[in-house]
Order: sequence, then C-alpha cells, then structure tokens
Amino acid sequence: MNIKTRAFLICGNDFYARKRAIENIKTRILKGKAGLLNTSVVFSKEIELKEFQENLLTRSLHDIQLFIFKDFLELPLLARNFLSENIKKILAAGFLIFESEKDYYFVAKELARAKDRLFSVLLKGLPPVRAGFSKRDLSIYDFIKSFERKDLQGCLYVLENLYAQSPKQNQFGPQLIGVIVNNISKSAKSKQKQVCLSYVWDADRSIKEGGKDSRLILQTLLVKLLRPEYAGLKIGFAGK
Repeated sequence: MNIKTRAFLICGNDFYARKRAIENIKTRILKGKAGLLNTSVVFSKEIELKEFQENLLTRSLHDIQLFIFKDFLELPLLARNFLSENIKKILAAGFLIFESEKDYYFVAKELARAKDRLFSVLLKGLPPVRAGFSKRDLSIYDFIKSFERKDLQGCLYVLENLYAQSPKQNQFGPQLIGVIVNNISKSAKSKQKQVCLSYVWDADRSIKEGGKDSRLILQTLLVKLLRPEYAGLKIGFAGK
C-alpha cells in the first residue's frame, strides 16, 4: 500500500488555504468511487484513547472514512503509537489528513526531533501540502542544499514549491535528475552509487516516456534515496 495516496500532510498559517487543500483532497478521494465520504475531525489535544481507537478501527460497509487530525503535532504518544501499529488496517479502510497551522519548517523540525515511528518515519515521507504564505519562491539551489543535507521533507517541500511556480512543470524533471546524479556521482561510495543510480535511471526513463506525473516520480525517487528503509541513507552526500 502506498501511504502517499491515502495519508496527507497539510501545514501552514493560512486557514482558508488549509480548508481549500482539504476540500481538494476530498474531491480526489471521491473521484471514481462509489459511496459517501464520512468525515471525522479529531482534535489532537482532546483525545479519549479508547474511543479514538474504536473509531479508527470501525469499518463502514458503504461510506468512505476520512479522519482529519487537527494540530496533529499535539497527538499524545499513545495515540501516535496506536496509529503507527495499526496504520495498514486504518488506511485499508479509509484516509487520513494530518493538519497543522504551523509553518512547514517548524513542522519539519518537530518531525525530525521525534522518536516515535509515526512522526519520524511515516509522516516524514509524506509530501507536505503548503497552506501559508512563503516569504519567497524557492529555487533549484534550495533543492540542492536540502538534498546535500539528506533532508527528505525539505526536498519534498522545495519540489512542491517549484512545481507550483511554473505552468511548464515538466521542465523540472530533467533539471532535478541532473542535480541528483551530480551529487551522487561526487559523493557516493562505489557499491551504493550503483544502487542509487539505478533508482535515478528508472525515474529518468519514466519521465522521458511521458504520460506519468513527473512530480510523483520525483517524490518516489527522493523517498527511495533518503528514507531510512532504503540504501541511499548511508551515502555520504556532498556537504556532509
């Protein structure tokens, strides 16, 4: 199961932008599906653990379940652990939105500091939906710096920003592939280099063949290179 198609991370200080993002996600969830969307809003600070557990594991025969976690950074540790341990069951029956009014960089910092699996592994792999006012548009240079730091969340965030800036979105695919190849070629050990470059060439082929969302291809590539489960984590990237 691909968690990125069933769980979503929204952060930013613009209430209306967050609301629009949630509505867009609801539309995507319902597209091509039969049934109604049954939405439950969970206020993270006010969770009653037993009721919380029962609600998340209760399946509907007809409706599509969607749980929205408000201020998700406030989720108590027991709730986080329950979500982590039962994530496959929960996502098999529904969808999750993790929402925060905090700026992306604050959220990323908190996720990086966390020790539990939900925050430090599962949510770190989700491309964030930006719902606030950025001080400036980001650039390829910002992507390079994030990649050199092995900052998965930062790379995903810059990627979303770049694609939001330009109507010619496909132009970024070859540029970012070039950045990644250059960094790996300069800094990876021989055996790890071959593994990582094989991921890159697969992604490059998919982009050049066309017909697929280059942004999603790049998101998947970044997760393969920078998530702990994959070999790329042990690469000594330039700048480290």
